[in-house]
Amino acid sequence: MFRLLGLIMVVAIGYWMYRKYAPVRGLRQYALRDLSGMAAGKDMQLLDVRDYLEFEEGHYNGAVNLSLGRLSSFWRRHVEAGRPLVLLGGKPSEVYRAARFLRAKGFRQLSYALYESEQESSVPCRQCPCC
Repeated sequence: MFRLLGLIMVVAIGYWMYRKYAPVRGLRQYALRDLSGMAAGKDMQLLDVRDYLEFEEGHYNGAVNLSLGRLSSFWRRHVEAGRPLVLLGGKPSEVYRAARFLRAKGFRQLSYALYESEQESSVPCRQCPCC
């Protein structure tokens, strides 16, 4: 009996860790500095999945903030499934969770970029309406 419960717990924890930390198949990573050149030629959406306070400290120009906790409720208001979407995050696990959710909602053109240093994420853009 205890072996069965232990096995169930191990499988559940393994599945949870896989969903949180394993890379999403087909998800392309870009460097944050390369996005400005790419966004000029495409109808690209930028979705920052970091927490609101991290977003307010600084974010990429034109990015919309929708943290992971709010993503399931408000994604329809902020992003369109037919357009390419770049997810911006501070940690790979944030981006992977958002990508899995959005793939289930019909998004196929997903990619991501990470704020790799404090400098990249702490400089306000001062060009979008929220700044």
